[in-house]
Amino acid sequence: MRAVVVVASTAARRQALVSAVASTDASLQVWSTDLAGLRLTDADDLLIVDGIELARLVASSVGRSARLLVLDDDPAAAEVLLELPVAARGVISARASAAQIVAASAAVDAGLTVLPGWLRDVPRRPTGPVNGIAELTLDVDQHRGSTTLPVDESLTPRERQVLDLLVEGLSNRRIGTALGISEHTVKFHVASIYGKLRASSRAELVRRALRRGLVAL
Repeated sequence: MRAVVVVASTAARRQALVSAVASTDASLQVWSTDLAGLRLTDADDLLIVDGIELARLVASSVGRSARLLVLDDDPAAAEVLLELPVAARGVISARASAAQIVAASAAVDAGLTVLPGWLRDVPRRPTGPVNGIAELTLDVDQHRGSTTLPVDESLTPRERQVLDLLVEGLSNRRIGTALGISEHTVKFHVASIYGKLRASSRAELVRRALRRGLVAL
């Protein structure tokens, strides 16, 4: 993934998002700006935008090559987002965990259109190639368990539970408390999940689980 630019109206929100994303995936170059500081060259980066109204303004500023991930809880956000003239787009909850934001960012950067399960009933236009990039509407709830991407080994029911909580950003200790198992047992399940999904970091694990339809944003 290229550099990630966080666009938000307030300095506090920008700082919070930058810290969350950077701490989840240290390989990413993350910086932030407000709308006034946005440059046309930023269209080459993945833009994480706080709110659909700000996203509308961002899209008009950076042009069709932009890739936008919007953080918004308004069900109407998806319909607005699909009308924006950008290369790739996604919308997830403004309350999403850092791991979810990083996973969704990777999907949008790959040219996918990411819509969370709670927006799956919003009418959507068929999408086609934009600037040479084929778009795919990815609804992770709708495609749960029916993805065309193969999983080398299926996860056990307990591993599915652990994976869901990992995606929410819970620590091993908190996962153990939530499931009524020891932290040692959680670590065992986490190691097994990492191996089955061939992931080397939590951010990569979430991305792979998302691509396989194993988790919902």
